[in-house]
Amino acid sequence: MTDLPALPWDNISSVSLALIFTWLVVTGRLVPRAIVDRLLADRDARIAYNERQFDAQQAVKYELATQNTKLLSSAELSTKLLNAIAPPTSRETHVVQGEE
Repeated sequence: MTDLPALPWDNISSVSLALIFTWLVVTGRLVPRAIVDRLLADRDARIAYNERQFDAQQAVKYELATQNTKLLSSAELSTKLLNAIAPPTSRETHVVQGEE
């Protein structure tokens, strides 16, 4: 842009100005503000939607982790209780016991 004032503006024809204007529009350097605002609003809406979805997924993951933790502690208690009532013998279990 530093060379812009050095152009011989008096020698540029109307066809050249039309070509420059067309080139600016085609390359995307000259875009109406309404289009830019619409694109930015769409982008902002997508970002807000993605943030809401992410927060909802995080809440679900937290709830699942909490429930799994409760189930795990309950399962450990049940296993200990059942083992205390009737300890498994070598015939009653499908797990191979280590050599003693």
